[in-house]
Amino acid sequence: MIKYYAHELADLFNQGRLMHFKKGDIILDSSRQSGNVHYIESGYVKTYTLTEAGNAHLHVIYRPRKIFPLRFTILDLPGKSFYEAMTDVTIRVLPKDVFIQALESNHNLAMILLRKVTAMFDDYVTKVDGLQFKSTYHRLAAILIYFVEGFSEKEGDNIVVNIPLTHQDLANLSGMTRETVSRELEKLKDKGILNHESHHIIIKDLKKLEEELAL
Repeated sequence: MIKYYAHELADLFNQGRLMHFKKGDIILDSSRQSGNVHYIESGYVKTYTLTEAGNAHLHVIYRPRKIFPLRFTILDLPGKSFYEAMTDVTIRVLPKDVFIQALESNHNLAMILLRKVTAMFDDYVTKVDGLQFKSTYHRLAAILIYFVEGFSEKEGDNIVVNIPLTHQDLANLSGMTRETVSRELEKLKDKGILNHESHHIIIKDLKKLEEELAL
């Protein structure tokens, strides 16, 4: 079996310019298409669009070793999304033409990117599946399980979601109001399933959370 090593992508971006962003900084928006491809070395970045009423529609959260904006990079289509630092973020940037040339000349890099795009598509499918639940309680449980699977680490008997998520972030992801999210989180806390401390979600009983989703 042929192996494709993710470090090859990191090695490519090590040639790029290093940039640092503070939590809350806007890295990219529709008025600032830089012509660069961004590779996250550390931190988390959320991408969203704004409705006419000014509400955020949160699409996806990028973790370390992810690349954006792929729609502009691959299809050359400008987007309307904002890319905002959820934490302090360190990024490497390469000119788009340099990145594309590397993909065209290196089969391994192209396959690595394909895997990343496929994983991103899978993230979208998981998120959409979670939104199919009519019950806001079940919809929130599905979103939380999504974060457990891709953004968490084990700490003793608990599972800690690494991203600092506000009630508004969860509302924007799940298509609910902040008040509804707060109410449903309280139900999960009362059942001993989780805590939400300093914007970090701590899952105390994953099995029970999964059982709640199945009810």
